[in-house]
Parts: sequence; structure tokens; C-alpha cells
Amino acid sequence: MGFSDIESYLPLEVERNIVIFAYIISSIITIGLFLLKAVAIKTLAKNKGLDKLYLAWIPFFNYILLGKVIGTCFLFRKRVDNIGILVTIASLTCFVVGTFLDLGYYVRELEYLFNFTIEYDSQFVASWMSGTGIFYTIIYYTYDILTLIEIVLFASMVFFIFRKYAPERAFMYSILSIFFEFLFGVFLFVIRNKNASKYDEFLRTRVKSGYNSYEESYKKYESKPENDPFPEFNGNNNSKEETKSTLNGEGKDDFFN
Repeated sequence: MGFSDIESYLPLEVERNIVIFAYIISSIITIGLFLLKAVAIKTLAKNKGLDKLYLAWIPFFNYILLGKVIGTCFLFRKRVDNIGILVTIASLTCFVVGTFLDLGYYVRELEYLFNFTIEYDSQFVASWMSGTGIFYTIIYYTYDILTLIEIVLFASMVFFIFRKYAPERAFMYSILSIFFEFLFGVFLFVIRNKNASKYDEFLRTRVKSGYNSYEESYKKYESKPENDPFPEFNGNNNSKEETKSTLNGEGKDDFFN
């Protein structure tokens, strides 16, 4: 829902200033996050000795450089030499298609804010800008499928890069980056100077460490057993009450006396 879809009680001039200010702030934040991600990708690629570092500064195409940093991986049991290429194609396609689908929305917002109207001579263009028509509907649902593909590829790339450079936090970084994409660049910036690691070795080390911790805790339990809340049922006759009874000559069961 945009400004043109709701009734506003603010003067139009004030509303224009608010929208312009909001766009400026959002643009600054977006550019800042992109630069953060670009610096991180460039640093990771440079540390690995890759060339064509200028790709880090090009939107969408910087994923190609990130795919080189990841290296060969397997996606649905298929070998992928550079997953960044697939992510670049999917992301760029979704961006272009999504922009054309939302073109009418942005035009309506401009018409409302700056008080003008565009007349369309073509019925096809008019229906497209209003979000109606069979062709628009087909493209819309196709876009949903493309978006799903993009999400799967992007999520895979995110997990591959984090499990290589931050295996101890790979799951957390991946989940947050998928649901809040703006955090992806922040996490990349955090790990930019870390050394690459082998995820399989990390898992084996963690499993072995966990096993050793279990053995240590078990030995500790054996050496220092917890107090039994029901000593009378454990077959142990060394409880205080039993010792006291024995000293008083009450060790035998009176039922048989």
C-alpha cells in the first residue's frame, strides 16, 4: 500500500518532503550496506589470490567473485564450480522482472505526489500499468517461481560461504542473512579476514570434542555420585538412618520377631 492508496490528512507539500526524506535515508543505508558487502567480498577474494577484484563493486556480479571464493560445491548432488554465477543470473532476472511488474505502482505514486496524470494510448500498456491482463498475470506467477529459485540459490551460497569461513556460526549467520538480507554484508564484513576451514574437519572435531566432554562428565559422575533421595531402595545399607538403627539394635525387621 502506497501513499496514493490511503487518505492522508497532511498537506501535500509536507507529504512530498517526508517521502523525499525517506527515500534519501533509505538510499544512504542501502549504499552503505552495499559498500560494506563489496569491501568484504573484495577482501575475501584478495586473501585467496583471485583476480578481477573490480567485480566486488558491481551489484549482482559481485556474487560471481564470491562464488570463486567458495569454490566447487555440490547442490542437489550436482557439482557446481561457481554458484555465484547462478545466483547472479537468478537475482538479476528477478530484479528486472520485478521492476517491470511494479512499474505501474511507482508511476501511480509519482502521479499522486506531484499531481499529474499519464494517459496511455495503448490498451496493453494501460492494463500492464494497472496490474491487469492475462499477460501480466502470467508474468506475475512466473516471477513467483523465479523468486523461489533465487531464494534457494542465494540460501545455498550464503551457507557455503559461512560454513567455510565461520563454521562455528554458519547456521546462525545463514538464517539471519536469509530472512534479513541486509545482514549478509555485515556478516561478510565480520569474517572477511578469517582463514578458510574445512567444514567436515570442523564437524569431526566438534563431535570428538563432544564425546570427550561426555566421557569426562561421566567419569566425574562416577567419582562423585549425586545424593540418592531414596537410599532405602538402592540396596545400600550405609545411610545415616540405617547406621543409626543398627547402632540402636534395630537392624532386624520386627515383623518376623
